[in-house]
Amino acid sequence: MTSTNGDAARYAEQGFLTRLPGLSATEAKGFLDQLLAIEAEQERLHRRRFALGRQWRERGFRPHERADHPLREWLGTMARHPAIGDAVARVLGEDLLVRNADIVIRPARSLFGSAWHRDTAQTGPGVDRMVTAWVALTPATRMNGCMRFIAGSHRRPPARRTGFSLDPRPRLRQLIDPELREDAWIDLEHEAWNELDAGQISLHHMRTLHGSGTNWTGSPRVALVLRFLADDVDPSVAGCGEAMLVRGRHRNRNIALREAVTMQWSP
Repeated sequence: MTSTNGDAARYAEQGFLTRLPGLSATEAKGFLDQLLAIEAEQERLHRRRFALGRQWRERGFRPHERADHPLREWLGTMARHPAIGDAVARVLGEDLLVRNADIVIRPARSLFGSAWHRDTAQTGPGVDRMVTAWVALTPATRMNGCMRFIAGSHRRPPARRTGFSLDPRPRLRQLIDPELREDAWIDLEHEAWNELDAGQISLHHMRTLHGSGTNWTGSPRVALVLRFLADDVDPSVAGCGEAMLVRGRHRNRNIALREAVTMQWSP
């Protein structure tokens, strides 16, 4: 699937696309069940209890370095899934690489969220050749801590301000993340909620400000997040010189191909 003018224009304007078709509900449940089964088997083998979302330290969570890594095949199948590639091709075209992946889990009744942040500190047009794809394996709702985006924030230039503001405007919120100094305040007038059904996909620009909230429900919120690169990306912007080809052709001599990519658990 190639980019459509409507999708590309909307993505360029707001910095994200949401509720894109992806996996069927049955497929999403199948991938989730496989993930939980793999985790349960690792708990049995290592004879210690792993809370959902904790990494298996013995394995280092580096599938590209271990051919026997228990998640290597699972990750490769998902990263190469045609429906996920179709969604990403809407904004990056047909030649796609994956840089890394995160298994993102917000446990049931967790009391924490993710602070407002960006996925890269890089700026400039080269960043447009990267995108973060969120693949929902369970529904993502306001009640279980779905992501929120600030529309248009990917085009906001870095500010010089590093301190706190006394701006009294009621629709602005102070930034939580102490490392993100370029946006000390966030305009909630442009906030969008990323509610997804299981199997649906969202895409966001790596410069788009986003965060997520508390999971008030009795079930975990689970997703796979894939960082996609267009094959023509500048490796200095991408922050890596290696990636996995998942769709199309590879012609970028500045990026070496891996058979798998590294991943980590995220809350």
